[in-house]
Amino acid sequence: MLPDHTPLESWGEFTPRAGVTGVMQPVVSPVYNTRATGDVLLASSARLGHDLGASTLRDYARKAHKVDDDAWNSALQKA
Repeated sequence: MLPDHTPLESWGEFTPRAGVTGVMQPVVSPVYNTRATGDVLLASSARLGHDLGASTLRDYARKAHKVDDDAWNSALQKA
């Protein structure tokens, strides 16, 4: 059994329409000892020898958007 974060505890992305992608950030810290599904998949991939270049879903999303620190922080403030 793998207990998962609730949507309020997780990082994520959404695409409301083609060509537009938004970032979702956690509203609260995890209440219980859970892990996000994306973090479990990234860790499993790394253990199987397929490192995707990030250890957490937040880091993966940050790298996937290929923006500088100022743009990333601005996006998080607007989310």
